[in-house]
Amino acid sequence: MISILEKKPLFSLLIVVIFMLLVHLDLPNITIMEARNFITMREMVQENHWLSTTMNGQPRYEKPPLPTWITALSTIIFQSKSLWTLRFPTAMMVYITGVFAYLISLKINLSKQLSFINALITVTSFYIFAITNEAPWDIYAHAFTLIAIYYLIQIFQSKSPLIKHGILVGFFLACSILSKGPVSIFAVLIPFLISYGITFKFGGLKKNTIPLLFTLSISLVIGLSWFVYIRFENPLDFSSIAKEEINNWAHYNTRPFYYYWSFFIQSGIWTLPALIGLFYPYIAKKTRFKQAYKFTFLWTLIAVILLSCIPEKKSRYLMPVLIPLALNTGFYIHYLIGNFKSIDRSWEKTIVYIGFGIVAVIGLLFPIALYYILQGNPDGNIAAGIVLALILFSLSVLIFYYLKNKQVLHVFYSTVLFMISALFFGPPFSVSIYKNPQFTSISELTKLEENLAITTYSYFELSPEFIWTYGDIIKDLDRKLNRVTENEFGLIVNEEDLSDFKENLPKGYKAKKITSYNHNFNTKQNPRLIIHYFILSK
Repeated sequence: MISILEKKPLFSLLIVVIFMLLVHLDLPNITIMEARNFITMREMVQENHWLSTTMNGQPRYEKPPLPTWITALSTIIFQSKSLWTLRFPTAMMVYITGVFAYLISLKINLSKQLSFINALITVTSFYIFAITNEAPWDIYAHAFTLIAIYYLIQIFQSKSPLIKHGILVGFFLACSILSKGPVSIFAVLIPFLISYGITFKFGGLKKNTIPLLFTLSISLVIGLSWFVYIRFENPLDFSSIAKEEINNWAHYNTRPFYYYWSFFIQSGIWTLPALIGLFYPYIAKKTRFKQAYKFTFLWTLIAVILLSCIPEKKSRYLMPVLIPLALNTGFYIHYLIGNFKSIDRSWEKTIVYIGFGIVAVIGLLFPIALYYILQGNPDGNIAAGIVLALILFSLSVLIFYYLKNKQVLHVFYSTVLFMISALFFGPPFSVSIYKNPQFTSISELTKLEENLAITTYSYFELSPEFIWTYGDIIKDLDRKLNRVTENEFGLIVNEEDLSDFKENLPKGYKAKKITSYNHNFNTKQNPRLIIHYFILSK
């Protein structure tokens, strides 16, 4: 079975992504970042705002439009605006990231087996697949940069000019810029260039001057085209938003320099192998791919250092570091596969047992956890929970069996299968136990508006989740009710603005509360996701 997987690595990788992400792509609840992006996509299609992008009718220039264009294209192709359709391109970007992790590994002279291991670690690293729900547009920029790096390596290795490759590098770097601005250039490309130059040197640089000029020209002309267009089309809003974004980098969500230095934890099930893989003196002696290991080690380290220099820090900003980290971790796994049976030092064996044993223990304990979860959630999907528990328990037993027999290759694939199974069997169960009985959808509001023949406004800015579910633009009055000309109209008031609204209701207005909407999907009540609907009359 393993030999079949390794003979068709890219197809096998696709199967992994299908079962991990695509099958239940519509089940995770929509996040605030997704809602913002999907609103912008909807207004592209409905309002024809393909270049001057908007969110709820207002300029939204914080994010370049390429991922939104791709998502809009997905809805047009599938003739659907379901969450599955909207999330499909992002999930495929995870696959593309894995594919080019594999191809880049081959280009730095790694074996096919190690390259496939690297690809599997990449797509199963926690924040690489989790980012598709939390901040879905980020994966586009990093995937496009990774494609560019693949062709860039071929230029550096070539003894003759590769003009086509120079054009491709420029095009994909432009796609990266049109996805997330310069973020991936800073977090992925620059660390790659520094580490590659230190390790392999730039052998084909002189003979590829012209292709690299193509790269620079295309990446700048295409990549900056949208920014230039917006700068001249709407200079005031563009300047205001640009200043706010730059100010955020320096003053918003600031963290100390060392904040990112637990970055390896973001790899999830690979946390301990990833940490061991960063012990350079140890791995450099063990692996036969010494130069390639030095390269991925430097790439990872330099990426973390550069990101640490930016005052604004968030956990999800570490996602690009997980790409070189996955390649770096592969060297340790590959060493264990070939040498674990001959290791004599007990501490080396203990680390392996702990690293994979933790995953197995989670699976062994899950049936007990399931019992207590169902005690507190009697309406949960018991059948889905039992299936999940049986699968994880069985795989855990398998991991321990292979550990006992020192078959690390089988341990590795069993661990990958554990991750796939958790994401394949887990969502139907988790969705069933995190239901909020007080949940009410704002989608019902359109019927109320039709019955009352009124227009609805918002007292202040609404959370994007409400606007997305509502299905259209809701004009924000910014607390200025006198901007409305109708004698009677609907008004949405945030839970957090309720006191302000009642205290500052202008004279001559009567307010009648009709209903409330609660978009908290689980029982934890976030006031940001609770709104109240009033009918106001003069």
